[in-house]
Amino acid sequence: MKFYIITDYFFPSMGGLENSTAYLSASLQQKISAVEVFTITANQGEELNTSYQIRRFNGLGNESYKEMAKYIGQEGEEFAVCFMGFSEQWTEELLEFIQYLKNQFDCKISFKIPSVDSFSNFIHNEERLKKFMRVDYIICLNAKIKRDLVGKGIPQEKLVSRTNGVPAHYFVPAATENHKKAIRKKLGIDGKLTFVFTGRFSFVKRVDLLVEAFSKVESVNLVLVGDFDSRFAKGYSFTIPPSSTHIHWFKPTTNILPFLQAADVYVSASRSEGMSNSLLEAMSCGLPALVSDIEGHQQPINAGENGFFFKSENTDSLLEGIKWFIKHQAQHNWLSENARNTILEDYSIDRVADVYVRLLSKLKNRNMSVQIPEF
Repeated sequence: MKFYIITDYFFPSMGGLENSTAYLSASLQQKISAVEVFTITANQGEELNTSYQIRRFNGLGNESYKEMAKYIGQEGEEFAVCFMGFSEQWTEELLEFIQYLKNQFDCKISFKIPSVDSFSNFIHNEERLKKFMRVDYIICLNAKIKRDLVGKGIPQEKLVSRTNGVPAHYFVPAATENHKKAIRKKLGIDGKLTFVFTGRFSFVKRVDLLVEAFSKVESVNLVLVGDFDSRFAKGYSFTIPPSSTHIHWFKPTTNILPFLQAADVYVSASRSEGMSNSLLEAMSCGLPALVSDIEGHQQPINAGENGFFFKSENTDSLLEGIKWFIKHQAQHNWLSENARNTILEDYSIDRVADVYVRLLSKLKNRNMSVQIPEF
């Protein structure tokens, strides 16, 4: 049995979509030993060294999907397909690809919905909904997504509640306090209470709100790891005041771990999330979280025990949250242990992969007489 995992973009370390795809693929590879990631984006530099295979189909969307279908048909073995989200540019072609897979192979298909907004943006008429309903399972990253999809007429039996997960064996706290100090020294970060945000800079993430608030609190550090992404942040910008030397900006990296191990608290002002991968990565490293009170943040956070909420889009409320962590520094070790344990108990990537295996491993016999796709 083979799993094909299909995503538009695949540059792990750039963002949550890529990272969640990479983590799931690696865990599935350990469990079933046959995983391939299909993406329609060309590689940028040296290809990743992964336990699973990556195939890049570099044509326009429709041509890429045809090539994917042709490749799958030539393989001649049972398989399931996991779509990791909608195509930004090729939605209609992706839906036709789903029709082809179901008609030609009758394979099991799962489809992850990153947010209700993304569903509404891409499935905006009855014809598209009819095509989309051919998928077997729809993965909902939080309870609100599931409720809203039920409200849109999606049958309950197709909806599966399953968050993202992270490799907790990799994302671990600094081994000792001296280890943490050494990382900070290397990064040029002093010993003040340090908050960290990792990810894309975009309208949705509201990194500008973080800069606005933290520029007013010089007794702590803010570490930003990421950059503006033209795919998601056209027209979005902000500047860090020259006087705010306690705000540190690092460009994207393929190794986010040292930045998390150097920090004390994860912070995010995002106004929309399905389930934030960067939040889960940080908590796995023992960072309690200061996050906006959106639905996508609420599931892993128990306020006062492993994190604290502030009102979304509200700078004053964010400032109150910063002050809460300053006031409760004596409880940091307890908050840190609670954050780490939350991931170990509920958000390990192996638990997520087990759900995919259970859903998709019961495969039907398929038609082995493959036709060249005409979609």
